[in-house]
Amino acid sequence: MASVDGKRSYCTDADVKTAGDELIFETGESEATTDSVTQQQSDVGNDTDMVTECPGTSAITESGDMQEDVANKEMVDFKVVFNKQRLDVSFPVDDKVSSLKAHIHKITGVTPAMQKLMFKESVKKEPVSRQKMHKKVIDRGIPEDCMAGVKSVKERLPPVPVHGFNKNGSKVRLTFKLESDQLWIGTKERTDKIPMASIKNIVSEAIEKHEQYHIVGIQLGPTEASRYWIYWFPAQYVDALKDTVMGKWQFF
Repeated sequence: MASVDGKRSYCTDADVKTAGDELIFETGESEATTDSVTQQQSDVGNDTDMVTECPGTSAITESGDMQEDVANKEMVDFKVVFNKQRLDVSFPVDDKVSSLKAHIHKITGVTPAMQKLMFKESVKKEPVSRQKMHKKVIDRGIPEDCMAGVKSVKERLPPVPVHGFNKNGSKVRLTFKLESDQLWIGTKERTDKIPMASIKNIVSEAIEKHEQYHIVGIQLGPTEASRYWIYWFPAQYVDALKDTVMGKWQFF
């Protein structure tokens, strides 16, 4: 949809939604429409190499500046469907939503204030063990003094601390102090006594090709950035860990 005012064209009233792994712009009714291709080229600063075409066009060209800025960042690829056009987008996975909206503004002409980003659970996520920050730890292999892991089995927590390893390869012991409602996270250097009620979430995923072990993330604060990651955690104790810390108590 495009509204035409003299030689300038602009897009209005757009929402962005997803279908599967696609972001979709849905637009409302326009005051005026045109069947011809309307192009708008920026005349501000050095942005003259970016051409934004309103709906009805067949191609959109991006500035090469962004490619230089994100060359060393981890990228995520997805598609934006805007007025029946399918646009391929590659964007830094760690950038803010506001930056993504600004980028979508560049390639579609829809301002950030007019965008609504919605994501469905069906969007496929990269396995945790393949993500860059975790893969380099996993690639070191199973530590020699790892606890024995058993896949496809659920067991109660043992009477001794359960241990895994942190990103530096140091052993991490988990001790469950039920009488004081605390989880003790101990390394050779220190022991943190964490009130179980303050733990927001626990996530886990089996390690590819080593499913007898999991990567476990214990979220100590309000955001995912506060997750304390433990590697090579025995798979048979994962459910017991979650149940004990998050409120489903075991009775021995």
